Amino acid sequence: VAVGHARSATTGAALRNSKRHGVAHHCEVCSARHQVPARAASSSSSLASTGDNHADGKDANGPAPIVRLNSVRLAYPSLHVPPADIISRPSSPMSLSVYPPSAELGGGHAVLGRNGSGKSLLHLALAHGTSVAGPEHSHLQSGTMDMFPDDPNATTFKSRYPISSVSFNSHYRLLQAGGTGYAALTPLGGRLSKAAEFLVVRFGLFPLLGRDVSTLSTGEIRKVLLVRALATRPSLLLLDNAFDGLDVPSRQSLSDLVSKMLRGFKTDILVQGVDARNAARTQVIMSTHRSEEIVKEIGTISYLGREDSENGNGNGIVTEHRAGRSTDMIMRAVHQHESSESSIGTDEEAERDVVPSLWNAARKGSSEGASMSSHNQGIDRNSWGSAVSGAWDDSDLPSLDAIRSIFQHMPQQSAPVPSSHPPVRAEQLRVVKDEHTILDILTWTVAQGDRWLIAGGNGAGKSTLSRLLARKSSVEDGSLSLSFDESDIGWVSTELHMQLALSNFSTRDVLVGSSDPTALKLQIGEQVASWLNIDPVLLSRPFSCLSQGEQKMVLIVRAIAAQPRLLIVDEPMQGLDSHNRRKVLGLIELICRATDMSLVYITHHMEELLPCITHVMHLREGRDVYQGALAAYEPESIVS
Repeated sequence: VAVGHARSATTGAALRNSKRHGVAHHCEVCSARHQVPARAASSSSSLASTGDNHADGKDANGPAPIVRLNSVRLAYPSLHVPPADIISRPSSPMSLSVYPPSAELGGGHAVLGRNGSGKSLLHLALAHGTSVAGPEHSHLQSGTMDMFPDDPNATTFKSRYPISSVSFNSHYRLLQAGGTGYAALTPLGGRLSKAAEFLVVRFGLFPLLGRDVSTLSTGEIRKVLLVRALATRPSLLLLDNAFDGLDVPSRQSLSDLVSKMLRGFKTDILVQGVDARNAARTQVIMSTHRSEEIVKEIGTISYLGREDSENGNGNGIVTEHRAGRSTDMIMRAVHQHESSESSIGTDEEAERDVVPSLWNAARKGSSEGASMSSHNQGIDRNSWGSAVSGAWDDSDLPSLDAIRSIFQHMPQQSAPVPSSHPPVRAEQLRVVKDEHTILDILTWTVAQGDRWLIAGGNGAGKSTLSRLLARKSSVEDGSLSLSFDESDIGWVSTELHMQLALSNFSTRDVLVGSSDPTALKLQIGEQVASWLNIDPVLLSRPFSCLSQGEQKMVLIVRAIAAQPRLLIVDEPMQGLDSHNRRKVLGLIELICRATDMSLVYITHHMEELLPCITHVMHLREGRDVYQGALAAYEPESIVS
């Protein structure tokens, strides 16, 4: 992958000085030699994103780009016709060329940025293949976007050059299409390909093939999408937060597969019917907010800056060779590029802007920078107290008194509620759908003020449980009782997000849960939104015109602003950058300190465990294999 000319990230003055003090640097794009500062030559090269400097788009001695963007502005198309002042704001201009993988430059291109910077927009535009600005529902507002521009039959590139995408949008479309898991993997009918068969085994999907996709968990649907995408042997694979919803083993499997794809599948899938020559031509463009998801084979990094809300100026796009930098340094630069284009620095200088990992701090034999799989180790109970002390403190978040003023109807934590009527009580609960048992003989009680972590692998029944609680659904086998109304429950989940993502509601209506809210309800909603630094301008826009991360932040505000007695957050951090993850988790922790609100928290990321968590229920195949105090929880002894 290569983008534009190699140039230093320093200022113009520094570039002029480099003619005297710099060194000759070989440009991997045009094979020419340029003078760059010695400091830049010794670290990574920053690749200009202000346009393609080669008129024909080709390297003098190399391949043509497979994607070329020239001054492109993207925006979410409105699904209805709103007033002109509330349409989606176009992204900053993007000029970018993406080349096929090569032995010289490596493969894989990561597109990074804060929520709202335009990452998902870029993925959607590439997936849809829109090349001309203007048509209805086009994401392309201005500029030009060429897909496989050297192909004389470029208008039919999707058949000649397959593009596969795994994203929130493809997840939504799979649910809309319906059908079984098998049908999703064979859209043209017939049998599974050899590659698909291998991947079905690799991700453990065989038991899911006959089930309707509506019965699958979020993580299981992501696995179906991944198998479908990888099995097509695409020329371009788009991964937009593709790891979201996956449990630890599945994230590790995906990471391994992406690495092997970028290396050309010289082993493993080769013997399962995938031609190495076909696999080697696949280019991967991925977006993520988590450093551990950036595999070492990713060779090029693009940073997107968000549009300035006042004057319309943005940071555009800055692209650099990875040059051996650690993933922690790469993610740190996401925040740096929000305000400047200064150089990245060294590993020792990297200040990690990530959420505090209490699990890592208290884990037995813990070490910083541990792998995905190591997050399943147990807690050293002697270190837990020191680990939680002061965690999630943030001077920008509200005081406990400010939170209590919002939750006035709830007793403070210092005045516990009698346990005679617990918020949640399940007795011998059993849920079966399409002859598949999702929850099996579950007995569970949540007392007022309890804070539960619900753990377990994909398909264990966690999201089904959260839906039953949030909807106060009736059950046919066993019993489930809640001691308050549905209006006293706040719920954040992928399912709810899918229901509202493409709705015609305004963002303000979604936030308050009504098109005709009371003045007090609107005031509380806007107050909570301000705690999480949500731009008030977003509230006037159609909800469908917000990015995935912006939508998730609004849904989190909606759940908290309901002043719930029970807050259910099912994988709430999906799609959020590290800054927003820290804000949201910090606010939830403060609410639990300030009030007697009960909490049900579902996550596959134990590094985001909250200090307020008191209990754990670990589900496996619908059964609770552990239920009790956090201090006694030993996940390493449980096979998910």
